[in-house]
Amino acid sequence: MSETATFPREPLKLSRFIKKHLILGDVKIDYDYRDIFELLDRALVVFQKCPALVDVPAPINVCGDIHGQYRDLMWIFSACGMPYKNRYLFLGDYVDRGPRSLEVIVLLLSLKVQFPKSIFLLRGNHELKNINKVYGFFKELQSRFNCYLKLYDKFNEVFAEMPLAATIRGKILCMHGGLSPSLKKLDDIRQLKKPLVSVKECPLAQDLLWSDPQPGVEGFKPNKVRAVSHVFGEDAVEAKLKQLDLGMVIRAHQAVEFGYAFFAKRRLITVFSASEYNSDLCNFAAVAQIDKELQVSFTQFKPAGYDAHRRKMEKLREREYTQDNEGPLDLLGNLDSTQQEELDDSSGMDDKTQEQD
Repeated sequence: MSETATFPREPLKLSRFIKKHLILGDVKIDYDYRDIFELLDRALVVFQKCPALVDVPAPINVCGDIHGQYRDLMWIFSACGMPYKNRYLFLGDYVDRGPRSLEVIVLLLSLKVQFPKSIFLLRGNHELKNINKVYGFFKELQSRFNCYLKLYDKFNEVFAEMPLAATIRGKILCMHGGLSPSLKKLDDIRQLKKPLVSVKECPLAQDLLWSDPQPGVEGFKPNKVRAVSHVFGEDAVEAKLKQLDLGMVIRAHQAVEFGYAFFAKRRLITVFSASEYNSDLCNFAAVAQIDKELQVSFTQFKPAGYDAHRRKMEKLREREYTQDNEGPLDLLGNLDSTQQEELDDSSGMDDKTQEQD
């Protein structure tokens, strides 16, 4: 009778694992589920040591939503520097909607475990189990693994330990969603207890993941569009920055045409890093780059279909002008074609149409 020899499986070698991702680029990777479980176990230990509010150094690259668009993650590293040589702060929403949620989150978790002092990952609203069960991540795991249920639960166990906010050198507050009427001092965030499986009973955590700035609003109002959390006005931004002794807020959560947008006299920045997010908004992706002096500049990625989309929108506006005999509004604004744009030179970005996410 022949015998089958079994050998112990080698531990996951993260340096080789990360290199494989960066070399292969935007392709579907055939993972061994055991590697992913090991990665998740190691990531869980790292995040359990993190408070709900982390302070990060500058310079640093700040990235918004990725949403499973692995090609955009590859572009970010190509344009802004490899992650083993540069600092990155990601503001959440790594999974759902896009075709490569698994590759995105596996690479980012690998980087966090390998480089815990230079790669920082915050939680977004799509790192909530009741959200990623519906918007694509669960189905992606189901289509790729027999043990998808255990993997799905393990991913969400890790998500529940992620920080909810970060400060850059104590002066720029970063989160996925936005400000909260429950936020009186930064210690309010630090004192949030993890793991946070659900945020329904925690208004502050809910707002950090879900709230939105909205022109014309005074203070904080219920967010009727999302049916959860709040919207807040320019006055709320100014008041909270003064109350918290901060200079700026950087958040994600909403797709904006040029990849970034200003609010409240440029005291709040929305950054979105998933390009061409949907057919109605052929948006740029962008990364906010914070230098040692806490000055902000932007690197943008223009999607291939943007010019055709712009021409289509111009034709629609011309048709509306002919029908209504009224001058068309320039909803798209003027585009600065340079890839790097200094904050002080930017214009016309405050009230760009935003896609709810």
